Amino acid sequence: MTRFAFALVAISFSSSAYAQSVTLPAEIKGAPGTWIIVTPDAVDGGAVKWRIDPLLQEVRLDRLFPGMEPKGKVVTGPAGTYKVEAWNAKGDVASDIATVLIKIGDVAPIVPPPPKDPKEPLPPPVTSSLYFLIVRPDGPASPAFSKIMADAAWSDVTKAGHVFKDKTQSAASVVLGVTLPAGTVLPVVVPLQVAADGKSSTQVGDPVPLPTTSEGIRKLIPSK
Repeated sequence: MTRFAFALVAISFSSSAYAQSVTLPAEIKGAPGTWIIVTPDAVDGGAVKWRIDPLLQEVRLDRLFPGMEPKGKVVTGPAGTYKVEAWNAKGDVASDIATVLIKIGDVAPIVPPPPKDPKEPLPPPVTSSLYFLIVRPDGPASPAFSKIMADAAWSDVTKAGHVFKDKTQSAASVVLGVTLPAGTVLPVVVPLQVAADGKSSTQVGDPVPLPTTSEGIRKLIPSK
């Protein structure tokens, strides 16, 4: 059996190690257009969930080899550095998110930016308005979620000069770069503050459970 064939077989089996965790290698290197195998070094807990950089293409081994139940992933893509994440859960408690860097081709090392000139002008001040990002589970919204999002109290949020928007967990992570702590029960509200130029935002508070009443929605509005 060749080394590559052995690696393909290896990703079909999970391994166990320590309590409630998924362990990935720090980085994996490969050539553009080739198959790159990503398999956990150790798994303890339930089935592993994966989040693959959208610029990578996943090779579905279960379709190429019917009946195969791979426990890892095979990806391919152009030159660059990408991120693949994995996690699982035991009972109702999720593990930490494990991350592996996929380096394809000759990737230049990341050079840290030079220290800022103390005479450099300060960044623009942030506005006083908040962007309430409501993160809900992936998939269709539940009736209860749709009902509270249709509550008339949200108009008080906009009248106070703030903005609110709901996103699925995947969209919040990929599009907006918001990563919730492991074990967070959705839906939640994440308060963000938008810069004056409207091109960046900063999280200014911990995620809080989505209110279930009109009064709870109004309490999101900070007092002046």
